[in-house]
Amino acid sequence: MSVAYELMAGTICFTTTGDVEHRSALDTLQEGLADAAQQPVPGGWHLLFDIRKSTENRDPNELRNTATAIAMHRAALSGRCAVVATDPLHYGLARMFGVFMSGLGFDVNVCNNLEDAKHWLNPAQHM
Repeated sequence: MSVAYELMAGTICFTTTGDVEHRSALDTLQEGLADAAQQPVPGGWHLLFDIRKSTENRDPNELRNTATAIAMHRAALSGRCAVVATDPLHYGLARMFGVFMSGLGFDVNVCNNLEDAKHWLNPAQHM
């Protein structure tokens, strides 16, 4: 299916729909990160992954590779990453992804809804 990204208010939002081949997802990820690097924001870009409509079942190596690809762009990023997942499988995969990201210096929060994720990424905007 598809992975799309949008740059909005200091956050790169990646949205996955359906089952996306890992290489294709990495290509879109790299494109979004490169796009963000060309438009720096104070403090760096936050990351938001919305996988509520995903049917993917990533293995640990794919999750680790994704985290490593993101870390290569660390200079343009804030270090904060939120993942929105609603079903148990994707919530668990998101937590595993968070472990890999944490090992690379990122602070990750897995949320059940988009509003909680946005609030966690930008608490000052929600006061």
